[in-house]
Amino acid sequence: RQVKEETTLDEKLFLLACDKGDYYMVKKLLEENSSGEMNINCVDVLGRNAVTITIENENLDILQLLLDYGCQSSDALLVAIDSEVVGAVDILLNHRPKRSSRPTIVKLMERIQNPEYSTTMDVAPVILAAHRNNYEILTMLLKQDISLPKPHAVGCECTLCTAKNKKDSLRHSRFRLDIYRCLASPALIMLTEEDPILRAFELSADLKELSLVEVEFRNDYEELAQQCKTFAKDLLAQARNSRELEVILNHTSSDEHVDKRGLLEERMNLSRLKLAIKYNQKEFVAQSNCQQFLNTVWFGQMAGYRRKHTCKKILTVLMVGIFWPVLSLCYLLAPKSRVGRIIHTPFMKFIIHGASYFTFLLLLNLYSLVYNENKKNTMGPALERIDYLLIIWLIGMVWSDVKRLWYDGLEDFLEESRNQLSFVMNSLYLATFALKVVAHNKFHDYAERKDWDAFHPTLVAEGLFAFANISMGQMLQDFGKFLGMFLLVLFSFTIGLTQLYDKGFTVNEEKDCAGIFCEQQSNDTFHS
Repeated sequence: RQVKEETTLDEKLFLLACDKGDYYMVKKLLEENSSGEMNINCVDVLGRNAVTITIENENLDILQLLLDYGCQSSDALLVAIDSEVVGAVDILLNHRPKRSSRPTIVKLMERIQNPEYSTTMDVAPVILAAHRNNYEILTMLLKQDISLPKPHAVGCECTLCTAKNKKDSLRHSRFRLDIYRCLASPALIMLTEEDPILRAFELSADLKELSLVEVEFRNDYEELAQQCKTFAKDLLAQARNSRELEVILNHTSSDEHVDKRGLLEERMNLSRLKLAIKYNQKEFVAQSNCQQFLNTVWFGQMAGYRRKHTCKKILTVLMVGIFWPVLSLCYLLAPKSRVGRIIHTPFMKFIIHGASYFTFLLLLNLYSLVYNENKKNTMGPALERIDYLLIIWLIGMVWSDVKRLWYDGLEDFLEESRNQLSFVMNSLYLATFALKVVAHNKFHDYAERKDWDAFHPTLVAEGLFAFANISMGQMLQDFGKFLGMFLLVLFSFTIGLTQLYDKGFTVNEEKDCAGIFCEQQSNDTFHS
């Protein structure tokens, strides 16, 4: 770096006048400098020229005067943005020559590389303004038709990324972080996005994923992701009434297909809320306005339920749980009546659905413990009354899944694990009763179970029925972990006990069983 030339007395006086805001002294010195003896672009001991000093002191009239006399500063716009001097930014933008947007970007990027600039961020003016989250300055810059940079993926192998990463990997990673810090600016999102809430959701997910890749800057990316979540929550808090909140939570973005859900009249789809759950936006869902609206939708016609005494609440739930068949019949006969509208509320549907499923589990338990005992050795047992009741319930559950598939679409339907579990269970139940019908039509004999074929339809149906009876789908993962640990311990003790108590066989001693095959085959689980 070259050593700066020593400033003259006039240049020191010129810089001092700019620092003190003496307009007339600055104007006098500029007018007397017609011969060019004084360097108007001189710098002080801190490396600041007259334009930079004027911007830092917010002397806008002197700044305009300096620009009129041709004073130049390569980083003047960046200094004005960094200092958040809106007036100085306006003057500098209006003083710049009118050029196309592409050369402007190139010129700005050239100015950024100037080592005289005091900051270490490799950013363009619009990115620096986004870092400062200054709405006014961003508005001015975006009016200049300056396009925002789009960051490349972390594993991008294009020529530009390869060259930058090879030259300075740290600088390249920092530049990507600066761009994402710009894109996460609330002011920039509000100015450039038609759907700021959706953009905040998507950007938060991208930043969270990026934090798992760029582990060196994980804290920075997680902080930006949290900033996007907070921004979406704060936007929702600006809703002034229930109507605005309803519009926000039911809004469907332009890239989603509105017709695929087949929305009915008065149907609350809550598309934006479902999207928030999909992107794990806990702050958005837990926002007080959102929770109040959800409670209103949840209770519906039974808004007074929350204000009742605890005993009355319990009594109401018990009455609905006991008389749910009558209420369901009333809804089928008169869905638009007052009682039908009350039953249509999510709160009532939840209680009725829970009571119905509880009844279904009782029937399954009764079917397993009572009715199967008397027809154990019948090869083709006939369907009993309880079988027809279970088939009716099964048809209802299948119809519920079909409706959910129709409204949500195949992609959204498969994203929910509970829908997948319900589909598997219903398929097993259908296969169970289908095999029982086949067995009843094909076999009419009576024989001991140990004499049946291993793949007898009744045996297969009972196996599928037992597997379908697992009604703890929400804890299957924990159950799997426990089962894995249990099998590990069981296997370890089995090996030790086998080695300890194995009596061994002599050469002439006959074995009843060889491996898993025995002379008298039995299909019972426990037999002697």
